[in-house]
Formats: sequence, C-alpha cells, structure tokens
Amino acid sequence: NNYFMTKDKYGYPFQERMKAAQIIVSKTQKKQYTIIGKGEGSNFASFIMPYEYLTWWLGHGPSKKQEKLKIFVSETNKGIIVTENK
Repeated sequence: NNYFMTKDKYGYPFQERMKAAQIIVSKTQKKQYTIIGKGEGSNFASFIMPYEYLTWWLGHGPSKKQEKLKIFVSETNKGIIVTENK
C-alpha cells in the first residue's frame, strides 16, 4: 500500500492544513456545512478529521448532520484544494 501519496511523501504539515481550515471557516461564513473528502485516501474517515478539528478549534466546526453547503477537501501533489458546492 502507498500511504505516502502527498507532498514530500509524508503528507501535509500542520501549517498547510491550518490554512485550509481557515479557508473553510471563511467560505462558510457562520453557515452550517459538511466537510467531504475527495481523491486518494478520502474513503477513510480519518481523512477529514484534521479539518473537522481545526475548524472547530477556529470556532466554526462542521455540522454533525449532512448540510446543503458542502465543502470538499482534496490533498494532491499540487496542494490542499478547498472547494464548495451550495
């Protein structure tokens, strides 16, 4: 199994995940939302856990139920990509 599929083969550092979490909080503007992982590794629940925790820590974590506002997070060799689908 290839567990080293992102930046520098060891995943993204805390600082880059924090930036992504800040983008999520900014995009959602206090609205209820759900985080959904996309791409390699996203089939594991642990994929979105860092983003759930960091957005909660920043004061606006995701809803525990499915919401209309969905935030998609993917980790690629080009970076962490955050998109939304209303």
